Amino acid sequence: MNITGQNLRKIVKTFGEKHQLTKFQEELLELTIAIQDFLEFPDQENAEKMTEEFADVKVMSLQFPIIIRDEFLLKIDEIIERKVDRILKRIENQEIETDQAVDMKIQKMIIALKVGHNGKS
Repeated sequence: MNITGQNLRKIVKTFGEKHQLTKFQEELLELTIAIQDFLEFPDQENAEKMTEEFADVKVMSLQFPIIIRDEFLLKIDEIIERKVDRILKRIENQEIETDQAVDMKIQKMIIALKVGHNGKS
């Protein structure tokens, strides 16, 4: 397997940080679409497409620590821990979001993407 820090740094250096962040964004959107397709039609083809897109996102996420500054990188584990704790607390308190609530959030995000993030188009 060629997933080494050296190879990932070579990829980032070759394409540039901005390009790889843009590519990361593209891959995240493609995964979002693949998940939506799988949720609507949970067949083998959509499962394979979703898996493929997840692999693309994982490759990009492995490059992320190379791109962002160390001070932000150090915060990631702390943020992850805080978020997992918050989810577990919600489970304990039986504050579990319904699928409908999640669907509404997704629809709002899609609308925001269509009109442009933070008013930018």
